[in-house]
Formats: sequence, C-alpha cells, structure tokens
Amino acid sequence: MAKKERIDDMGFGGLSLIQDEGGFRYGIDAVLLATFAADAVREPKRICDLGTGNGAVAMILLAKFRQAALTGVELQPQAADMARRSAVLNGFADRCEILTGDVRDLPFEESQREGFDLVVTNPPYVRGGGPMVSSRKEVALARHEIEGGLENFLDAAAALLRDHGTLCMVHRPSRLVDILSEGRRRHLEAKEILPVAPRKGKDPNLVLVRFLKNGGSELDLREPLYVYEGSDYSPSIMALYEREKG
Repeated sequence: MAKKERIDDMGFGGLSLIQDEGGFRYGIDAVLLATFAADAVREPKRICDLGTGNGAVAMILLAKFRQAALTGVELQPQAADMARRSAVLNGFADRCEILTGDVRDLPFEESQREGFDLVVTNPPYVRGGGPMVSSRKEVALARHEIEGGLENFLDAAAALLRDHGTLCMVHRPSRLVDILSEGRRRHLEAKEILPVAPRKGKDPNLVLVRFLKNGGSELDLREPLYVYEGSDYSPSIMALYEREKG
C-alpha cells in the first residue's frame, strides 16, 4: 500500500476498505445507500455502481449478494485502483470489475447496456463549483458537479438498467424536485423515498430514493431514519452496520 493509505474495518462481518488518509473517505452516505439498495431488490445478478469512489458501496453489496457480479465506474484512477485492491482484499475479485471512466461516456459495449438488475449511485451533491470547493481535487469531484451532474448520472442509469430494473440513489433533500422530475423524464419512476435526519427534531439532510425503470406512479414516502441517539449512532444505524450498540 501507499504510505498515505490505510485499511479500515467497515463492519458487515469484517469487511475491509483501503482508503487514502488525505483523500475523500467514505461516510455514512455509502452505508445508507448500500443497505437501502440491498433491501430494495432480491438477489440481483448484475449490479452497477456509478461513481464508485474507493468501493465502499460496492464492497457492502458484494458481501450481501454473494451470487452477484458488480461493475463499478469511477472517474479518478487512484480511487478506482483502491476499489480494485479492496475487492481482492475481501475475496471479491472474481465478481468485481472496476472501470476507470466517466459516467458521461460510459465505458461499456452496446451489448452490455440495458442489462443490469440494480444500479446504485451517490453522485456529487452540490451544483457546479463555488467558493466552498475543496482544493483537493478528489474531494472536490466527489462533492461538486464539476465533471458530471445529476442529469448525467440519471442518463447513465437509464441506459444501463434492464426493463423494470432498480436504481437507488442517495442525495440531498434540496435536490428532490430535480431528482424526481429528471428521473421521470428518463422513464425512471420514483417508488420509495426514505428521508434521513441527524436526530429526532432535526430536518432531514439526506434522502434515499428508489426508482423503477418503466415503473408505475405509486410512491411510498417512509418515516425518517434517525442517525444519532444522544452522542452515539442510533440502534437503527448500528443494525445497518451489523453491529450491536454497546
């Protein structure tokens, strides 16, 4: 491993993840997305992770779906390389392919499109650039729509999903109108919304959305999920990590 890299315990029965100490590291967004997606589908055969980063979501899904093959697409070569090595570390190399590429120019053959049962994505949350953009390129690209925005990730998901395939996304509530309207334009119909709030009494700061390609218009708006109880993770969050609170 490179000097600035470390191996972190993700939970989930001993999953490991290689991370760059000075780069963008996975957070609870990834855990929420992966576990939300795992509850949304039954035994998918083919999964695609758009903007896979260092592979946090990919590793969790590969652990949960032992018969699935996963393809990740990541723009930044260093992050893609860490994801590949994490797959090897966890024994997933034979079921995991990480492609270095741009969601705006998918690195797939035409025959591979419309063939995925499940697509997951944690796209950059913030429109364009702005004064709060990090000076670290890998962090800036992960947080801001600098090289690919919401519409590009939805375009890619629509192109890759089979008919009635599932897309799961984590994003900010402030973008929810765009998420739903842009999804519908691409025949991705929102079926479930799960708001996530820091704690009871606080407004949601994340939202998980499940889409069905060419699905009907029924929508399930769920009760919020609370991340913290006091200063610790709530029992619901600890359960997602498959750890007991104590």
